Amino acid sequence: MAKTTKKSNSQKDNDKEAKPSGTETVKGDRIVQLIKKAHESDTVVELRINNLTQIFYSHFCDLPAKPAEESNEGSSKNSKKTEHTPFAHLKKKSHLLLTGLIPEDGNKRAKKGNKVLIRFYDGKKAVEAKVRFKKKVTVDDKSFLKIEFPKLLKLHKQRRHYRVKVLPEVDLRLTSPIESRVIDMSVQGLSFCFPSDATKLENGSQITLNLKIPPTLETQEKLLLDSGLEVERSKDRTISFTGFVRNFTPITGDNKICPAGSQQCGVQFDITSAIRSMEISEVYTYIEREYLRSLAKKKPQEGKKIKSLLPDNIGKETKKTWVKILKSMIST
Repeated sequence: MAKTTKKSNSQKDNDKEAKPSGTETVKGDRIVQLIKKAHESDTVVELRINNLTQIFYSHFCDLPAKPAEESNEGSSKNSKKTEHTPFAHLKKKSHLLLTGLIPEDGNKRAKKGNKVLIRFYDGKKAVEAKVRFKKKVTVDDKSFLKIEFPKLLKLHKQRRHYRVKVLPEVDLRLTSPIESRVIDMSVQGLSFCFPSDATKLENGSQITLNLKIPPTLETQEKLLLDSGLEVERSKDRTISFTGFVRNFTPITGDNKICPAGSQQCGVQFDITSAIRSMEISEVYTYIEREYLRSLAKKKPQEGKKIKSLLPDNIGKETKKTWVKILKSMIST
């Protein structure tokens, strides 16, 4: 029989380091609480099917109550009426229910056994779970989707993709839905100045964004796709794509981009085209480089590491990448 040995202190320390920072795992009744809370606040749920690039959107729901049957006079007084218990399926931890997917073609892809990554927000924390589709349900001509009840949920305190601040000298603008400056951007979303006197957009609503490429950004005239196909890009220096409104927050601190009294509108991209994804990545890389170049000019004070230049709220992998880039910039 093999002998079991206790872990040394160094091994325990390594285990702690291996655990992703800013991540919490929840199980059991805590999952039920988070799902109910998301339903009550009408939180948008993101779904990625079978690791596809496209993200679909939905909401948690409960099946509608069936109308009560009227009792006949000749029936027994002791006959029992079937009562509808809201969210009974959550108490049983048997499955979750979702409204139909948006865009609608996602409902055709929702087939039994498909892997699904669901993601929603609880405050500033992103909640994720990996499950599988079970089946489609139709009640009163309305379609619902059944997915597995997750064994656990992961709560991430940090963004999946860090949004880099756009420097005031980088003229990155939206021409639609309104003329506005971009405040920050990642490969998955951006936020822009939203005038206080403009009609507010609804959270979860889909909008079309026209992003004007900064005149200082040198871009290639053609894109080479993974398939080997070379695609000529439009020369108007504007990228058009769709996104979903995520939040509105007051602008705080010394903001040199937005007019006084503006709000910050956060948008998540809905990218279905490989070409659009590459174009957005190219713009993001440019913004990231300009931002890091501004940090490199400061240089760390004597006795301090390069990490001291970086923001505190960035993920581990982003921090590693940025340290490498900063080292090369400072050395040159």
